[in-house]
Amino acid sequence: MDAGWGAVMVAVGLFMVISATRKSQSVIYRLLVARSQGMWGEHVHRFLQLVGLAIIASGLVFVANRAMGQPPGKAQLQMPRQPPINPGGILGPSGTYHTISGVLYAGGGKVESNTLVVDRVDGGQLKQPLYVVVRHVSLPPKVRCTLKGYELGEMIGRPPAEYAAYEELGGDPEELMRRDATVWRWRPYFVPLIVVEPQGLEVSTRWGLGN
Repeated sequence: MDAGWGAVMVAVGLFMVISATRKSQSVIYRLLVARSQGMWGEHVHRFLQLVGLAIIASGLVFVANRAMGQPPGKAQLQMPRQPPINPGGILGPSGTYHTISGVLYAGGGKVESNTLVVDRVDGGQLKQPLYVVVRHVSLPPKVRCTLKGYELGEMIGRPPAEYAAYEELGGDPEELMRRDATVWRWRPYFVPLIVVEPQGLEVSTRWGLGN
């Protein structure tokens, strides 16, 4: 059964990667783009490529577990022979130290709260701003915030396996997808370690210097 779900996940991931690369006009892919474009803008196709790669990697883990005759829980307790795939974030690989600078997003739409409209990264001016969700600090409005830290992330939305199970039980997976608030995707966020500006702003991140 693990191998079957793994194959489904690999197929879904390949569909997303190929569709994003070709900027497909298929109905399902256009629905994915429409759900994600409000947050990612012109970067939506690159983002969906990364999500597709993450889903492929997860599916291959399931297939490998079945091939080795091990349940997923047991395999996860063992030391991996190779580093896990890093799905990355808006700024690059997760965990990389960056300095970001911008102003708190104050518009409408489906942009997540505490999103920083970043126009400078590592001292360089961006041609187009990036929308970066920031955790562990409450960003003040209408002032420039410059933070040093790194990106992490998490998977949000409904896993592809649930669409497959829903169809197996006689349901319409496309109808289920239309009801979902977001697609199954990797959502990166920024973890601040140091506040450069404004003065007095404190972060709640707990890390290795006793904070």
